[in-house]
Amino acid sequence: MEDRSFATVTDNMKRIAIIGAGISGLTAGYELKKLGFDVTVYEKEALVGGRMSTRVKDGFHFDIGADHLCNLYLHMKEYCKEFGIEWHRMQFDKYGLIKKHQTIPLAQGVNFFSKLRMTWHALTMKTIDELFDFNLIADHDNENAKHYAQRKLGKEASIYYVDGFTSAYQFHRSDEISIAPFLAIMNSIKRDGPLWNLHRTKGGMIALPQQLANRLNVKTSTTVRSVTGNTVTLESGESETFDAVIMTAPAPIALKLITDPTPETKHVLEQSKFAATISITFKIQKDLAPKRGVTWVPFVESEIVASISNQAMKGDDCTIGDTSLVSIWLHEAAALELMKKSDEEVSRAVRDELVRVTDWLTSASQLELHDLQRWDYAMPKFATGHQKLVRDYLKNHQGKNHLYLCGDYMNALWTEGVLRYGQRLAARIKTDLDSSSATQR
Repeated sequence: MEDRSFATVTDNMKRIAIIGAGISGLTAGYELKKLGFDVTVYEKEALVGGRMSTRVKDGFHFDIGADHLCNLYLHMKEYCKEFGIEWHRMQFDKYGLIKKHQTIPLAQGVNFFSKLRMTWHALTMKTIDELFDFNLIADHDNENAKHYAQRKLGKEASIYYVDGFTSAYQFHRSDEISIAPFLAIMNSIKRDGPLWNLHRTKGGMIALPQQLANRLNVKTSTTVRSVTGNTVTLESGESETFDAVIMTAPAPIALKLITDPTPETKHVLEQSKFAATISITFKIQKDLAPKRGVTWVPFVESEIVASISNQAMKGDDCTIGDTSLVSIWLHEAAALELMKKSDEEVSRAVRDELVRVTDWLTSASQLELHDLQRWDYAMPKFATGHQKLVRDYLKNHQGKNHLYLCGDYMNALWTEGVLRYGQRLAARIKTDLDSSSATQR
């Protein structure tokens, strides 16, 4: 899976190991290889992509993790252009909201007085120009979004919009996310409005990770047992020493793999929390679900279902004849409760809940289980204090013992955020290793 067209490996090249072939690690690896490094990527799964994964089953292409993109993803679009990956707007991309068992347009989710408060807040809120790098907004990291929203926007907007958005995209509740990312997102919606329209890459989410991997030495189906300093030991017992190691596994897994973390590394990993979810894909009659790209299901309306994505918005890949797909993501609390249940038990609980909360389903038999994926570490919780903690770590402790932490929990929002983080990390490693070489001379 390696293309050496833009770099020839030589004996004196600095060697980099990357643990995990998600979008952040693959981006870092690609940029490092362009900078002249010898890069090896280890991935325990048979396929690359991590949460940017696409499956093909019974003729359907469907994304099991990250579900959609938007035109704000400028750096991702640049890679797609470079690799010839087609970037398409969804066939329909309106957002919906479940309220009192009805699927309504998102804009109708709150009453007139709540809208007035939201308008005033939009006019007077603190200006934040950054969306994807939370290190640049960490000074605002001093309160959770729920308390802030109830005070500034009122209870209704807090429940249906702030908590609804957090649950739909992060799977946990708004009391576990800082106002720093909340304000960054609100500023972007105000500033960038139309750029939030939903898009996709032809071939599914896997298209870009696969193109990056094709240009690297990626060892799939290869489990790393431990990382000690800059030495990587595989499950097979084989060990190799590198000039630097990039750890992209979620923090709880990274904590188990790194045998000798510095106190600061151990602390930041222990303090980085993740929300779990389960993504479930059902076959449905093509025109049964409303033509809403993504529908939020606030916790007040359902304690099980967090969001609904009508996959027909992606076009022919997700439609065969009169049959299409709908994907469901669960609130963290429900996911944790159902995680050990059988696929059929999870499917039954979700189907019954969908019939209860929606206005377009009348029977659970209208949904046929197509696929189910359990995500123990689906999304990082950008909790109050987390942005400041990570910012300090990156400034003062990143790279100690030749180890670099990489991933969305390192203050990088969504797939575009971790892609940009991978770019920045590659540049930093080059600076660090060049400086180390100069010192040794």
